[in-house]
Amino acid sequence: PDVVMMDINMPGMDGIVATERLLADVPSASVVVLSVQGEREYIHRAMLAGASEFVAKPFSANEVGAVIRSAYAHGKAKRERQVQSSAARGQLVTVAGTRGGIGRTTIAVNTAVALAARSGQPVGLLDGHLQFGDIGIRLNAPRDQLTLVDVAGDGEIVDPDLFDRARMQTPGGVYALLAPRRPEDADRVSHALFGSIIDAFASRLPVTLADTPAHLTDHALSLIERADVIVLVSTLALSSISAANGFLAVVERLDLAPGRIVLVGNRISPGNPVVKAD
Repeated sequence: PDVVMMDINMPGMDGIVATERLLADVPSASVVVLSVQGEREYIHRAMLAGASEFVAKPFSANEVGAVIRSAYAHGKAKRERQVQSSAARGQLVTVAGTRGGIGRTTIAVNTAVALAARSGQPVGLLDGHLQFGDIGIRLNAPRDQLTLVDVAGDGEIVDPDLFDRARMQTPGGVYALLAPRRPEDADRVSHALFGSIIDAFASRLPVTLADTPAHLTDHALSLIERADVIVLVSTLALSSISAANGFLAVVERLDLAPGRIVLVGNRISPGNPVVKAD
């Protein structure tokens, strides 16, 4: 659908959850939220979920018509931006793994630094672990560095100048977009908005590395589905191999091409602190 009229108060599943799920499957759609007076908190939550317009009950036919036309125009512009962004986007390499402590973030950071050094071109590094990402710590980011959440507002990517200032540049040629400093700020970034941020960030660079959390959140799935290459990290422990097997089953259900996946067995040799990737 181009435009969806969504009531907030519905039995079984409310309009906010329905909006999130719908936009996860149809990100090009525009959602118009129907509400009653006094539901400002719900309206705000709906906007964070990705809704583009709202209309309060009772409403006239003219009001509804105007809102639908506005939502359609907004959605058309968004679809055009997505097509342009997708066409211009550089390669996206998503580093994934379904357990913590397996070296996923280290591999993402070190690979970005190595690629920038070897190619002499800028390389992107996106922290997709929105709640507890620590790429900023590893890159010694200043305390006042803008983060991913600072470029998000009201379901849109704000001023491009602000977006560019949020990209932290390292001396080695890596441009990083960091996770929010506070875990609760991750809730401010909807699934649809995060997809737009991924495309906008990756479109500015030839290659972008993206780190993900250890569990398959909606944000992690956005990075996995968009990836040109998925680097699946596992240790040689049976529990880690089993978790990697479960990840591959999820990828199969998503109908992603298996040729995108590179499996990395990460290990530490006894008595040798150097991490090796086989």
